[in-house]
Amino acid sequence: MPLKFKFKSREEIPSGQESLYIERDGAFVLDVEGAVEKTRLDEFRSTNVALRREVDALNTRLADNSVEALVLAAASKFGVRAAALPDLTNRARQIFRMIDGELRPVQRDGKSPVLGADGAHGTQ
Repeated sequence: MPLKFKFKSREEIPSGQESLYIERDGAFVLDVEGAVEKTRLDEFRSTNVALRREVDALNTRLADNSVEALVLAAASKFGVRAAALPDLTNRARQIFRMIDGELRPVQRDGKSPVLGADGAHGTQ
């Protein structure tokens, strides 16, 4: 039978296991280094998942803003009409993704990078 991590009172601890528990914050917990309650672990996991989603959303925004900035710079350099800019930036967002901190062209699936003739990231 596995050991229970926490008991509300000393009387709940099975006979012969009292020495394995210490009193902490009004309860008796298993005296183990590095152990935490499952509820605390679940809280860390849910926070981690939420933070990962936030990072992904911020990376998407960064990539979109980077694509737009590069498109606008190139468009002004080549004299593209202002009316064409929304279509141009939309098309560029479909082609480029942030990969390893740099904008890279991707395949139609939106994930697989376009590889150059040398097998490195780039254009074909």
